[in-house]
Amino acid sequence: MPSLVPGSSVHPADVFLPQWKGGRPVALDITVISPLQEQRVATAAVVQGSSLGVAEARKLSLHAANCHQAGITFIPMAVEALGGWSSSASEVIGHISRLLALRLGHPLSETCHHLFQRLSVALWRGNASMWATRHPSLPASVDGLI
Repeated sequence: MPSLVPGSSVHPADVFLPQWKGGRPVALDITVISPLQEQRVATAAVVQGSSLGVAEARKLSLHAANCHQAGITFIPMAVEALGGWSSSASEVIGHISRLLALRLGHPLSETCHHLFQRLSVALWRGNASMWATRHPSLPASVDGLI
């Protein structure tokens, strides 16, 4: 698959929209991070959403400059594996909800709530699938085998 960024092999978009706010194209890069990672858990226990900032910063450092040079708005959409959404992800979902509510003639609050519900269910289904297919190898002292 060709890259959005000319002369590059990077793929900065999970979702590419050729027209976004102001008529500019946008690359939406969805990233899921777990606040339960060994290197994140201490901070995540004290600062709500701290993992989201780490995930967004990592994606911005990888793709923002290249997208800017190509005339593409880059928006990292970070979500925690446990369900928290970054402010930029919430803003994008809110904007899509407004457009969807106008198009369908439904109340905005209902449309936004429903969209977040569907995304949360998709996230948890993905989590369940990962956990169900993972076969950790634990020592006998941990898993109770004799």
